[in-house]
Amino acid sequence: MTRKKSLTEKKIFGSITSMLNCSKCCALVKNSLIIRIDPENYAKALTEQNTRTMDFTGKPLRGFVFVDPDGYQMNGELAK
Repeated sequence: MTRKKSLTEKKIFGSITSMLNCSKCCALVKNSLIIRIDPENYAKALTEQNTRTMDFTGKPLRGFVFVDPDGYQMNGELAK
């Protein structure tokens, strides 16, 4: 059985967040992009330039990273 994918938007993190099948997948907060990362790729994602741990309250939220503008404004950078 194939599950239909549902993409919606919801206000979370003080901005519009894209939701895929009711799970947060990405958002733009101020100038930083928040991206949900597969747990297997989380540590590797944090080694990429212009990425950092998502941390709103002093406690990092594993599975999500901030991508600074230099990491998503150039063609091809976001694909990494």
